Amino acid sequence: MVTVTVPIIVEDRCFGALMSGEIVEEPAEEIKREVLKRTADLPLDQERLINYFQELPLWEPREVEILAKTLYAISNCFIELGMTLARKEKVELVKALREAEFRALQAQINPHFLFNTLNTIEMLAMIEGARHTAQIVHSLAQILRHNLFSRTELTTVASELESISHYLLIQQCRLGERLRVFQNIPPDLLEMQIPALTLQPLVENAVVHGLEPLEGPGILEITGEAANDYIVFIIRDNGVGIAEPKLKDLRSRIMELKSNTDTLGLVNIQKRCRLLYGPGYGVTIISVLGKGTEVRLKLPKTTNTGGVAGEAAYC
Repeated sequence: MVTVTVPIIVEDRCFGALMSGEIVEEPAEEIKREVLKRTADLPLDQERLINYFQELPLWEPREVEILAKTLYAISNCFIELGMTLARKEKVELVKALREAEFRALQAQINPHFLFNTLNTIEMLAMIEGARHTAQIVHSLAQILRHNLFSRTELTTVASELESISHYLLIQQCRLGERLRVFQNIPPDLLEMQIPALTLQPLVENAVVHGLEPLEGPGILEITGEAANDYIVFIIRDNGVGIAEPKLKDLRSRIMELKSNTDTLGLVNIQKRCRLLYGPGYGVTIISVLGKGTEVRLKLPKTTNTGGVAGEAAYC
């Protein structure tokens, strides 16, 4: 009796196998004697056992060959299906990255943002001279460089924070004492790899939608925490907050990856985290209307080699 087995191998890795049941080939007499020998000590009716055995169909070599080829074809179907799904996920990831770049271009270089920046440059040029003007121009150039010329899926925490610092410098020139920033990121997280353009949109959401509408001083906190195998970034503001019905809809859209004009950026971040790392990672939001908002971004610890080291409208 034989069993036909076909392994499922993709890129030199075995993911399992397809197996047939046991089949009987010729000569059958030798197999029958072996079965009787192995069952001699069992309380079985030997004559009935022989009758059952004789009822088993005998497989010709050609039939066994056809069975093996059939299992091989099915195995190839499984492999092709898996590769098709992998290609689909890759296409979705590339699409999500392009959407992030386009959204970053819209958010960072829209006329409102450029108008405010240029007005600030003009005002400082007339009142203070060139020093602060040069700082703003430099920061604007760094933001454009980071958002427009970065084509990698991952970047370091340090690189993302550098872009954020340039963005906040410009916003602090605009808002003055209305925007105070506190940052606490442990040094050992700075070289960790994170998806590009994830922290910066969260910071921009906090400033534009949480703190700008606020009457009075605004506080923005950017912190990072590390666990055994993951890291969490927390973007917290004391801004206008989000009403409960809108917050419920926002959470639902993030969970189901269904974006609209108010949630495109957050859903994009969530989608890329799911595609890169799987479920369990991404964005969560806590908010109280009139009190502020806290956004958490959970990511796995990933080194620069790719290994594991360990009522506001948000857009």
